[in-house]
Amino acid sequence: MKKMKILFIAVMSLILMGCPGQDFGTTIDLNVHNKSDDDIIALRSFHSETNADLPMSNPYIGNSQIVQDLIGGNSSEIFPEAYRELFEMDSFNFFVITFFSKDTVEQVPWERIRNENLILRRYDLTLEDLEVLDWTIEYP
Repeated sequence: MKKMKILFIAVMSLILMGCPGQDFGTTIDLNVHNKSDDDIIALRSFHSETNADLPMSNPYIGNSQIVQDLIGGNSSEIFPEAYRELFEMDSFNFFVITFFSKDTVEQVPWERIRNENLILRRYDLTLEDLEVLDWTIEYP
């Protein structure tokens, strides 16, 4: 019985230690700071090339998406997602974050927003850019 306990403890120790140097899905917290007094919407996406167009269809149909992407004036929001893993996929080279005025998204048809490029600011960032920024993006 004593040998079984020792064996169990040894096996559990090896399992809990894991493999040195192996990364099992590191997640990165992307911090977005809204230093303005205005409410903004942050649309996040990944693209294979820079200057990709805004989505054809409105991603903000219904208030749930607006609430999810809303960053109030003089506040910060953390979006915990596995961004590094998405970069490691061959098809994604740029993380794109586009800021819109909350009022614009709520009051202007998406087709007009898209056609007239009614955005506040847009960043097309590589993995290296995000690492230099310490995964923190500030608006404005």
